[in-house]
Amino acid sequence: MNTERFNYREDGFKLHDFHDLFARFAFKTTSSISFDIVENENYVDGWIDVHHPVEDFYETQMKIW
Repeated sequence: MNTERFNYREDGFKLHDFHDLFARFAFKTTSSISFDIVENENYVDGWIDVHHPVEDFYETQMKIW
């Protein structure tokens, strides 16, 4: 998983088809990366965690809350 472009809190991306939602970089480890889901880039509405590689059958695990 290449996470080189995510290093600072302002790094992130707009969530497709959601008008005011933006995924803002929160933190990363050697096998995971986490984003806060923010509305209008201020209010934290949830988060996205991506884990790769994952043991067992799946290559990637995503949690969205």
